[in-house]
Amino acid sequence: GFTTTMVSNTEAYDGTTWTNSPTLGTARYGLGGAGDSSGSALAFGGQNNGGTTYALTEEFTTSTNTITAGAWAAGGTLPTAVYDNAGAGTKNAGLSFGGDTAPDGKTTATFEYDGSSWTAGGALNTGRRELGGFGLQTAAVAACGGNYPASTLTEEYNGSSWTAGNAASTARTMMGAA
Repeated sequence: GFTTTMVSNTEAYDGTTWTNSPTLGTARYGLGGAGDSSGSALAFGGQNNGGTTYALTEEFTTSTNTITAGAWAAGGTLPTAVYDNAGAGTKNAGLSFGGDTAPDGKTTATFEYDGSSWTAGGALNTGRRELGGFGLQTAAVAACGGNYPASTLTEEYNGSSWTAGNAASTARTMMGAA
């Protein structure tokens, strides 16, 4: 059968090179994320090899004003455990959308993060997993995904609802976006 090796490693890119960063508290795959150029980030959701789907959030904070290295810490819990979801926004204004809540349980759920807790946002028009996400909490894009078959769907979020965007030229799944 298929086995996924879970890791808790994280890496940071400074525009030139990748360097190892502090590890996540919980190793998992299929998690969403968001971050900004200040060095702050979110990691949320995910699943382990045993089929457990997580609702946990981890926050990464670093500071150029202190010698202490950045670290991941527990954040607010997602209202629903989810994996293969997408993310956008920043640590204090994050967005989680789509994903899978159980085998073949593709969701339309959108959740907004304020730096301490998640609340429900407007639902995607089409539930799908393994989609790409980018933008801000008030201006985000959900691209492609699906599962199998892959999708060309895109949707745009205005901070309260999703509207259909132009279709991508090629159907894709297992997206990564920044």
